[in-house]
Amino acid sequence: MKFVKPNFISNKLLIIIAIFITILFIVLVCYSMGKKELFSSGKELHYYSLSTCPHCQEFDPVWQSFQQKTERCYKYVVDEDDQGKAKAILERLKSFVV
Repeated sequence: MKFVKPNFISNKLLIIIAIFITILFIVLVCYSMGKKELFSSGKELHYYSLSTCPHCQEFDPVWQSFQQKTERCYKYVVDEDDQGKAKAILERLKSFVV
C-alpha cells in the first residue's frame, strides 16, 4: 500500500488565493462606504430648522455628517433665511414660530 503525501504547494496556493480574495472584499466594502449616497429619480431632502430650537441645535452635527455623504440635501434656517422661510410657507410647515 502506497502512502500519498498531500500536495502542500497547492494547499498553500489555495490559502494565499483565499486571503487575497478576503482582503479584496474588505477593501471594496471600505471604498463603497466612502462614496456619497445619490438619491435616484431627482429626489431631494430638505431640513428646516430654527436657530433658537434646542432640538435643531442637537441635530445639526448629525445633519452635517449626513450632508457630507449625500447629494441633493438642503438645510434652511427658517428664522434667518428668507428663502427658507418662503419654502417653509410654500410647504405649509406650521410647526415653528418666527
